[in-house]
Amino acid sequence: MTPAERAWINGGTPAQGFINGIESPFAGFFQLFANPFGDVLFMAGLLGIGVAMITGAGLKIAAVTGSLLMLFMYLAELPLAIGGTNPITDSHWIEAAVLIISRHHPSAARRRS
Repeated sequence: MTPAERAWINGGTPAQGFINGIESPFAGFFQLFANPFGDVLFMAGLLGIGVAMITGAGLKIAAVTGSLLMLFMYLAELPLAIGGTNPITDSHWIEAAVLIISRHHPSAARRRS
């Protein structure tokens, strides 16, 4: 968990902090987002996905963009290349599956109609 003094609202850099620690083969690609714009883009994306999931509005968009975000974060940490957790039960895949399942869950269909 991020300490309060390093929070984005207190001048922290969430995307830059994550990206600067990347050691995977895709580190060069992700360095493109290691700037203040990357921080804003990352936090706005999380906010949009979170609001859509909570309100039930735009679940399809939230499921797709949230799954893409999880894919990019998985590629950034790529357990196969740098050694680490089980690549199949990695938390990024589980979170992407939850987003997709929530989009297709029967209660989501009732909200759409």
